[in-house]
Amino acid sequence: MLTFSCGAEAPPPSILLFVIDTTRADDPALGESRLETTPYWRRLGEEGLVYSRSISQAPWTLPAHASMLTGLLPSQHGVGWVSTRAEDALVTVTERLAEAGYETLAVAENPWLTPTFNLLQGFDQNFFIRQKGLTAEEAVAEWLENRPAGAPFFVFVNVVDPHAPYQGHEACRLPDRLALDEARALNPGTHPELCVPADPAELEVMRTLHQCDLTLADEKLRRIHGLLLEQAPELISIVTSDHGEHFGEHQLMSHQFSVRNELLAVPLVVHGLAGIDPARIDAWVGTSDLAPSILEWAGASPLPGQEGRTLPTRPEEGRERAVVSEYADYVSLEASTGMGRRLLAAGRGLRSDCGPDQPVFGSMRSVIRYPHKAIQYSEYDAELFDLSKDPGETRNIAEENRSLLEELLALLPEAGRVPNPSPELPSEPAPEILESLRALGYLEAEESDPSKTNGKE
Repeated sequence: MLTFSCGAEAPPPSILLFVIDTTRADDPALGESRLETTPYWRRLGEEGLVYSRSISQAPWTLPAHASMLTGLLPSQHGVGWVSTRAEDALVTVTERLAEAGYETLAVAENPWLTPTFNLLQGFDQNFFIRQKGLTAEEAVAEWLENRPAGAPFFVFVNVVDPHAPYQGHEACRLPDRLALDEARALNPGTHPELCVPADPAELEVMRTLHQCDLTLADEKLRRIHGLLLEQAPELISIVTSDHGEHFGEHQLMSHQFSVRNELLAVPLVVHGLAGIDPARIDAWVGTSDLAPSILEWAGASPLPGQEGRTLPTRPEEGRERAVVSEYADYVSLEASTGMGRRLLAAGRGLRSDCGPDQPVFGSMRSVIRYPHKAIQYSEYDAELFDLSKDPGETRNIAEENRSLLEELLALLPEAGRVPNPSPELPSEPAPEILESLRALGYLEAEESDPSKTNGKE
């Protein structure tokens, strides 16, 4: 339990977990001198802790959030393409906080973060923006007006502004004085070509649109953080992302079929920890570390079997650490329901231009023990990279370093939970869930309205 300096027991802190979907570690300005896309996020970093080497445990939304909320690896919690609905037996950070007396709220713009997929166990209330007809800020404000006074709270917010299809906005400064509608016309949307070299000029436009979308998310962070501070001045705030995005690296786009660091390296800032000086933390950490850290700060009971560890809070802490990430493929599965068939069709379609020598098929796991990173594939030979010399993972040094490769692969834990091998759900999702998944590119268009290019709020 946290204590005041005089020794008196402090009340449990209220906590905000704010996830800006689809954001790379090099997207927001959190210390380096670059384009000021995220001024509020930067301010929180200057006043708090910036984790410069934060790694997501999965390269897409559902398993990445499951790892944040359970402290487990994807192969341990079993949530992902292979089994899209979380098991009831999973214990989440939210359930532990509820047991400790916290009021809990989830606000999501991404349809994967809805009760349909069962990751919101323990939340008193949840708002899926598309269903409720509210903005994320309005949902938080409405909940604050009606919640009991005095109790600590845990608020989880997911916003999808930087997710494809990238839209930009009128203030967006585009390359070559391109008009916004012209830039959007170059946008590959949510069904990009994979394994095909992309046009550098078009990539620059897409990256700029993505950066402009990030400014919209930063403004939502500013407004929601301000609302919560009014009721909880001692608020602890965590701002991060679930995964990054490919922009032509390795001939890939979007954020699947890879455990490269363009997808795994995500920004992470923690603001408001009492008694902790602002600092840049260069230790390697995982987003699965969020759950045990939140519970420790709240004085709540730990989670069973958690893989994550508590985040270091001082620069000298926690430098030696191996971090594991995983991607479970699903194209070989069989599905009988409409939802399962749609998922499999979309996954096969996205890789239709990929050849057998391009490592985008099958399951894959990575382990980083800096400066080296190893990738284990189910369908290809393992790879090894020296991130200190080759941060883009372009030169595989496995052949000349076999013993080192085997040493790193031995750090991969055995898979724990074996999910039901089918992407089925107990029932067909609500129409607004399906339409949102189509708008974000997870399902094929089917009967969706072609005039709708954006499911983002």
